[in-house]
Order: sequence, then structure tokens, then C-alpha cells
Amino acid sequence: MASSSAPRSIKKNAAAPVVDTKAAVSPSLKQGSLVDQELLVLERDDGKRHSRELSACLNEYAKQIDDLQEKNRRLEDELSFDDHVTRDDPFFNDQTAEKLSNLYLQGNNFMIRLELERKEVARLNALIQSHESVLARQKTKLYELAALDRNHTILLGRVRKMEHDIDRRIVKMNEKLNYNRQLRETIDAHRTERARMDDIYTKISSEMLSKRHKVARVSDEVEKVRQEVSAVEQELEDVRQEAEEWEMTCDRRAAVLLQELKEIAMHQKDAEELDDVEKYKFLGENDIMRNMSVAKENVLQSRAKNSRWKTGQTKVATDVMLTKYQENRTYIEKIHEVSGTKTVSEMIEAFNNQYPSPATGCSCQICMLKQRKDSVDFQRMNRIEGLRSKLQLTKDQYKHKEDANQELQAFLAALKPAILLFHSRIGCSDLHNGGDMKKVLGEIEEQIVGVLQTYHAKVEAAKKDGEIPEQTLASSNPSSAAGLPPSKHNRRPSAAPRATTDLTNDKEAARLRSAAGASPPSGGSSSSRVAQHGVSTANTGGDGSKGLDAKTVKAMLSKQQPYRYAGLRPPHMSMEELRKKDNMEEEYPLTYHELKVKVWHNDPTQ
Repeated sequence: MASSSAPRSIKKNAAAPVVDTKAAVSPSLKQGSLVDQELLVLERDDGKRHSRELSACLNEYAKQIDDLQEKNRRLEDELSFDDHVTRDDPFFNDQTAEKLSNLYLQGNNFMIRLELERKEVARLNALIQSHESVLARQKTKLYELAALDRNHTILLGRVRKMEHDIDRRIVKMNEKLNYNRQLRETIDAHRTERARMDDIYTKISSEMLSKRHKVARVSDEVEKVRQEVSAVEQELEDVRQEAEEWEMTCDRRAAVLLQELKEIAMHQKDAEELDDVEKYKFLGENDIMRNMSVAKENVLQSRAKNSRWKTGQTKVATDVMLTKYQENRTYIEKIHEVSGTKTVSEMIEAFNNQYPSPATGCSCQICMLKQRKDSVDFQRMNRIEGLRSKLQLTKDQYKHKEDANQELQAFLAALKPAILLFHSRIGCSDLHNGGDMKKVLGEIEEQIVGVLQTYHAKVEAAKKDGEIPEQTLASSNPSSAAGLPPSKHNRRPSAAPRATTDLTNDKEAARLRSAAGASPPSGGSSSSRVAQHGVSTANTGGDGSKGLDAKTVKAMLSKQQPYRYAGLRPPHMSMEELRKKDNMEEEYPLTYHELKVKVWHNDPTQ
């Protein structure tokens, strides 16, 4: 009966929740419509608040699901326990069966509820997944639109800022370019001055440096030779002292040996003259030492020494002498056995023949060292004489260079008034410092460059008109027209001939000006006279440079190179610096904004 009642209750209880699930469909639809409305509202929002609420709701659902799973697990444990108890209980009856049926009914109800809850959880999971997908799509749409708007505004701001920055930098760049042109002109002037002065001082500085290096090298060699000589002298002194010590040691040792041998020879007697010879004849070395110790004890501790009787003292002294004699005799016999001699004199001769005196070897070494020292001293003297001759030659050359430098300074001092006179006569300002010759030469060069540029402009204008005046080309070589001797073009180091040359050049320039003023010129005659005078003074007042002839002028005009520095080295710039300069010039091209700003109004070339 219990088994039949359980399925009916299960069917009834199972039929009731089905209606509940069907009835729960309409609230889900309503909830879906509300969610759609909320999503439509959230499309105009940033989406942050809804994401927080949805995450909180999902967390609550997850907690509820965890609680239900825990309850189901506990119920399953209880049911498994009851089944175990029912199977193993021997006292099973109707009451327990009824209780078990009720428990089964309750278990079925719980299982049905659990199944309903699982379905609800699955439905909620599906709904959550759909909402999450919709939310993700809405987020992506919102984030894309917001990101695009923000990027657009940022890019617009950056573009405006960059345009403003570019315009401002273009204006600054144009100003700097204009200023750089002026700086380049100044730099070119300084470079030409530096190139001019390098030729004057390079040779002197290089020669002086080489001489100083030579003197330093010679002094180092002299110092090394001195150190070597001092080391050799110290070695010789050490050897001499060592030889003296050895000689003294050998002398002392020889004196001691001779004295001992003399004493032994004096005290040596025949064996028959001694009393009780057998007592000492067959004694060994240990017995001899024992007898010596006994004799010493007798000498130090015997009462007979301190007694009044002389016989005791004499007996002790006699015993000591006999012991010493026997010891010396034993040593001499052993020496005779080893050396093969019979007497003391033969032993001394054999010793001298076999072992020569150390003083003899030391004296030989001393002689050799003296000879070596004499040779070293001779070599040192020769080397010192050679170094002295080299030093004297270096001093003479240094004096010669100093004299040449003084002559050059005197020449420059004599040339200075003529340069200042030429500076004032060509139209430069008289306000200058008397010691600043670089500035004076720079102003002279600028004036000559201006004259040459004016001359080139006149020649170009005449070339365009189709008529190049031959007189202009002929006047460009005033040295040949004036008939100056070739010695005038040569540079001499003395000051007096240079001054006379300057005076003759000034006279020639005055004569040319008078000749040019007497001839009737065409239009622009004053400028042509100034140009001719500038060219003539530049050719005659230069440092020995040759004048321009007609071929040179025609070649310069054909190459479109009106003026180049003649007789000068190029600026001291490396290839990397030249490439950097070219790159800097290529990085600043002319643009429309450059022309619009109009910063070139100060440029005289426009």
C-alpha cells in the first residue's frame, strides 16, 4: 500500500508545478520587455551603473544556486543514510514502513521541487546569458561610438595645435635662416682669417715642437745613461766591499790556522817521552771528551784549586793540557789519514796547493770589474760628448729660429703702418684698435670683396649687352701693364725692402688712379674706376699673389664663379661636418608660409 500511494502523490505534486511553470512564462515576458526598455534607456547612458547592478544581481543568483546545491547535497546524504539503515535494520515493521513511505513522499516532493528549482536556475542562466550578450553588444556599440567621438575630438585638437605650432616654428625658422645667413658670412670671414694665419705659424710651431721632442728625447737618454752608470758604480762598490771582507776573513782564518799549527808543532813530542802513554794512546773520541769534561770539572769544582797546596793545582793543569794535547793529536792523525801526509808542513803545503787563497780570486774579479768600469766610463764619455754636440746643435737651431721669428715680427711691425694706411685709403672706417690686426685685415678683405662683386656685376652687364671692354680685361692685370719687375712680387723676410715695395706700390696705385681719372669714361665711370683701383690694389698689395689675366677672367665668367680666394687652404671641416651642414640646409626648404610671412625684407639680394 505504501508503494502504491507514493507514486500517486508524486503525480499530483508533479502536475501542480507544471501549471506554475506555464504561469511563470508571462512574467518572464514582461520582465524581458522591461529589460528591453531599460536597455534602450541604458543606450543613452555610459553603462557603468547598469553593469554594477547586473553584477550584483548575478552575484545574488550565484549565492542562491550555491545554497540550493548545498541543501540538495544534504538531502541526498540523508536519503542515502535512510536507505542504508532500512536495508540493514533487522527489526523492520509496518510503523517503520509507514514512516519510510512518508519519508519517501517527502523525498519525492523535495526531488520535484529540486527539479523545478533546477529548471528555474537553467531558465535564469539562459536569461542571464541573453542579457549578458545584449549588454555586451550594447557596450561594444557605446564604447565604439564614445571612443570614436573622443578620438575625433583629440585628433582635432592635436591637428589645431600642430598647425599652430608648425606656423610658429616656420616663422622662427625663417628668422633663424635669415640670421644664419649673416652668421655664415661672418664665419666665412673668420675662416679665411684663420686660414691666412695658419700658413704663418704652422711651420714655426711644428719645427719648435719637433726640436722640443728631440731635446726631451736626448735628455731622457742622458738620464738613462746616468742611471746605468750609477748602477754599475754601485755594483762595483759592492763587489769591492765584498772582496775586502773576504780578504779580511781569509787573513784572520789563515792567521788562526798558522798559530794553531805552530802551537801543535811546538808541543809535539815523541810517545816514549810521555809518562803513562797507554792511558791516552787507545782512547776513543768519547773517552777524550769525557776526560775533557772531567778535567774542566776538576778545574772548576776541585778543592785542590782553592787549597794552599800547589801540587793539586799543578795536577789539574797537567790533566787539562794532556787532554787538549791528545785531542789535537787525534785531529792531526785524522787529517793525515785523509790527506795522505805525514808531517804538518806537508799538510800545510797540500792545503795551499789544493785550496788557493780567496783573495787571489777576488783580486782577479776586481781587476776584471775595473776594466769593465773603465770601458763603461769610456762609452759614457763618448755618449755624453755626442749628446753635448746634439744639444749644442739644437740650441743653435733654436737660436736661429728665434732670430727668424724676431725678423718676422719686425717685418710684421714694419708692414703694419702700410696696412693701416691702405685700410684708411680704401674707404674703411678709421675707428679701430691699433693692435687688432685681424679686424683691420677683415675689413680690408670685405672692401676688396665688395669691389670685386661690383666689378663682376659690371662685367656681367657688359656681357649681356654683347660687348666686353678689352680695356677692362687689360686693366685687370696691372702688374704687366705697369711694367713692374718680377722681384716686386717676391716676398722677402726683411723689413726695409718690404717698406720700399709698399711705397712703390702706393706710387703705382696713385699713378693708375690719375691715369684712370684722366681718361673720359662712359656711364658708371666712377664705379669702374673704383673697381679697377680695388683690383689693382688687391693684386699689388697682396702677399706675393699673381694678378688676374684675361684668360683667368674669361674662365671665371664661363664657370659662373666671379670670385674665389686664391692661395688659401679650405676651411678645416671634416666630411661628417660637411654632411651635417648639407643636411641642415636640405631640411629647411622654402614653403608657401615662408613666402607669406615675408621675413626676407632685410635681405639685400631680393
